[in-house]
Parts: sequence; structure tokens; C-alpha cells
Amino acid sequence: MAEFFSPAEIYPPFGLSDHNTVLVRPKEREIGQSSRKFVTVRDTRASNKAALGRYLSSIAWASTINSKDNCTGKLDTLTDLIKIGLNHIMPEKVIKVHTNDAPWMSTKLKDLIRMRQVAFYSNNNSIQFKFYRNAVNRERKLSTTPSILVLSTCQGKN
Repeated sequence: MAEFFSPAEIYPPFGLSDHNTVLVRPKEREIGQSSRKFVTVRDTRASNKAALGRYLSSIAWASTINSKDNCTGKLDTLTDLIKIGLNHIMPEKVIKVHTNDAPWMSTKLKDLIRMRQVAFYSNNNSIQFKFYRNAVNRERKLSTTPSILVLSTCQGKN
């Protein structure tokens, strides 16, 4: 408890009481710890995966790989072609994530929740509230399925 609270301060009795008054205050929190972090993601929807598959299948692999003499050159060529396809079809995007949020919370979902709350407080039986309620539920269900690949944990570790 001592790590969360400052030492107790003892004061004289309050009013006609015969007991001392004890004041316990919480310690000051450290300022400067950001609750946000930046994460690099790729859009891995099925359409983008299919486009990447079409790109990779359109490459003449035999002539491309055989043009190099050693294994290192072949590996470099292979990784370069895959990176080119990934960067053109599924480019990396940096997004801001709050550390306390659930993994599926996106800015789109937060905006929909905010609009739903505004509609609720203006008139809770309105058509607008029902529209945003359904939109929030739909987006929440879509967001809980894995739709993006988080890359920030892997970068720079190889």
C-alpha cells in the first residue's frame, strides 16, 4: 500500500469527536507515459491476397532464379520480388493504437460509437440512433476477425 499512498497525516479530532482525523492521499502519478503507440500494419483482405497471388504466379520464376549463380543471389532476387509485390499490393501503413484498447478497436469503430452516443443523447428512440447502433454492431463483428497483419513486433529483429 505504501507504494500507492503517501504517508498518513494525523490531525486533531474533528468537531466533538475524541478520535484523531487521519488523512491518506494517493501518490502523484508520473506524467509523460503515453497511452498511445504506433503500429505498422498491412491490409490483408482476401482481395489483396488474391492480387498478390496473381502477381507472384505471373513471374517467370525459373528464368528469374536461374539467372543468378549462387544461393545468396537467388535468395536476394526472391525476397526482392516478394517485397516489391507486397509493397505495391499491400503497402505498410502506420496507425495509432491506444495501449488500453482492445485489439479490434479502430478509429472507424470509435467514430461510430461516438456518433451513436450523440444520437442516443439527442433522442434515444430516433432512427438515427438505431442506424448507428446497427452500424457499431456490424463494424464490431467485422473488426473482431483478424483482418490486418501486425508487423511492428517483427521489424528489425531479423
